[in-house]
Amino acid sequence: MNENKALDELENILPAQFADHPQVSALFEGEAVELDSRLSFSCRGCGHLCCANTEILVSPPEAARIMWHLSRQPDEFPALKQFQDWAELYVGESSGLPTAQLRFAAFNPNMPDFKNCVFMQPVFDKRGNWQKLALCGIHAARPAVCRLFPVGRYSLAESGAEWRYRIVSRCPGFKRPPKGAHTPRGYQPPSYKQTVRDWVTTQAHHELDAEKDFFLFQVMIAFAEAQVRATTEGGQGLLTDDEVITLGRTMFFALPPAPPDPAQDHQAIMDWLALLRALVPEMRAKLDEIGRR
Repeated sequence: MNENKALDELENILPAQFADHPQVSALFEGEAVELDSRLSFSCRGCGHLCCANTEILVSPPEAARIMWHLSRQPDEFPALKQFQDWAELYVGESSGLPTAQLRFAAFNPNMPDFKNCVFMQPVFDKRGNWQKLALCGIHAARPAVCRLFPVGRYSLAESGAEWRYRIVSRCPGFKRPPKGAHTPRGYQPPSYKQTVRDWVTTQAHHELDAEKDFFLFQVMIAFAEAQVRATTEGGQGLLTDDEVITLGRTMFFALPPAPPDPAQDHQAIMDWLALLRALVPEMRAKLDEIGRR
């Protein structure tokens, strides 16, 4: 299947509301690239396009990694220790299941309409002047879409078996910074030798990919097939929207405590996701008992 035909197929199977999501729109409108395409990009820490005035979805395993990162760094983001402090929960317009996205807020009172991810850390000089530099405060635990930016990817096959790639934004990181501009520590100018493959290899988190795949293709499908979800254009469900939000607060995003050893994170998340999937038949049976059919 060629690139354009595959993207058309993906767009055709998505409900209109989901296709309008900023992340998906950027993917549709982006420039198609191959793994061996050149990617002359290096993040300059500007925070303009990746972290401002957009929406960033967060899956339960990604949320767990963020929460555990925050719990292990008690002095960082003291006002953002609870899930509801940094994420918004709503009913997925396609899935009918609990969906979360990062909260955004204006850090510059002179620019109230310019909202940034709450985990973005703007850098100021001693006089309080912004240095036009912003760093990710949860860099080690950032979601997959943040890791790969400015590259976006999608797949029509389960478990990302056939990833296709697009450039979702031509941000300032594609150009060398002007003389005297502030850049992140360790910054290196864009390399014309770098490929999309190089970028994906260094930025992708393979354990996180496995966790998201399990959630998308095992947990969500189990809930959808059992109709333990709200009714949407994507399918029939037996729950009200309020019940879906409660499901999110008590199950999907009621995140387990951090393991004592970060090396155990992946297995802990996979065990937790497997438990969510295993609870689906019991939940459907209880819905049947109260006459939800």
